[in-house]
Amino acid sequence: MSSGATRYYDDNAHLAVALAEAYRYTGDTQYLDKAKATFAFVLSGEDSVGGGGTYFSTADHSFKDSAGTIQGARAALMLYQATGTASYLADATRLY
Repeated sequence: MSSGATRYYDDNAHLAVALAEAYRYTGDTQYLDKAKATFAFVLSGEDSVGGGGTYFSTADHSFKDSAGTIQGARAALMLYQATGTASYLADATRLY
């Protein structure tokens, strides 16, 4: 259920990195599952306009955030390392 609050793609990219790192340190798949879900949300803010990248927030598609985009690429690489799933490597390459 949505509270109507604005959600931010860049904050979620940072969170996906932290969750992937938590998985790496603990081996607890709960963190990996949450990292995957969070990263999927980050990708929902991506498009190819202006050369690609992810928007800053769900409420404002007038600005793409380079820090959030590179953190998304980092999260994708970490997920690729954790899972071996090639699509994460493709996501990281595209975002980079």
